[in-house]
Amino acid sequence: MKLYAALAFALLVSASAHAEDDPSSEEATRAVNALAIERFGNICRANLSDPDAARAAAEAAGFTFVGTGTGIDERANLTFQINTHPTRAIECIIVRGRVGADYSARDDFFRSLGFTHQRGVAQIAIDGETYVFMHVKMGGQIFTVLME
Repeated sequence: MKLYAALAFALLVSASAHAEDDPSSEEATRAVNALAIERFGNICRANLSDPDAARAAAEAAGFTFVGTGTGIDERANLTFQINTHPTRAIECIIVRGRVGADYSARDDFFRSLGFTHQRGVAQIAIDGETYVFMHVKMGGQIFTVLME
């Protein structure tokens, strides 16, 4: 339940910060989704178990932080969020705001990771830890990894 609250918050921040952005062509939408997927790989995937490193990578990629764990890249219409939980769980999210063309980046996302998925979810063991990678299309594109 906390995950969906975090996802909804991240989407809301992204949508409100970038209401004027509305790429109308599928090509433009694919290009921005590709950037979001690339940022996810460079920030979240590259720093799976280290939230401080993920935040530093987000800052280096151009995200400006508006709170403890939320950053916005206004040029790319992306939001980054890192959450840590007392149970050692880590959650890393990249949100692509409003999507003009009706195109889901789900298959592109999982192909970039080298994983197969079931309805937008893949549970993968990496270095002895279990990670859940997810894609949700909820007004925008939400790319998430959770370390359980």
